[in-house]
Amino acid sequence: MQAELRYLRAVEIAEAVGDLESGTAAMAKLGEVYTALGNKDEAREWLTQAKSGYEILGDSQSAAEIEAQIAELNK
Repeated sequence: MQAELRYLRAVEIAEAVGDLESGTAAMAKLGEVYTALGNKDEAREWLTQAKSGYEILGDSQSAAEIEAQIAELNK
């Protein structure tokens, strides 16, 4: 899937240049892509990484939103 490849590349680039904010956003989007594709395990992995990134960035609202997405996957 095109979106999956682009977000994976975005994560890779963000990590290479130390851009936590962009990398975290791309991880969150990957979680959404995998959720839409029905791949809950992969979605959960990327969303968990995104949640950690948002916590490091001090963005508690985004971290809480991601936590809610993870909770939905666990139902």
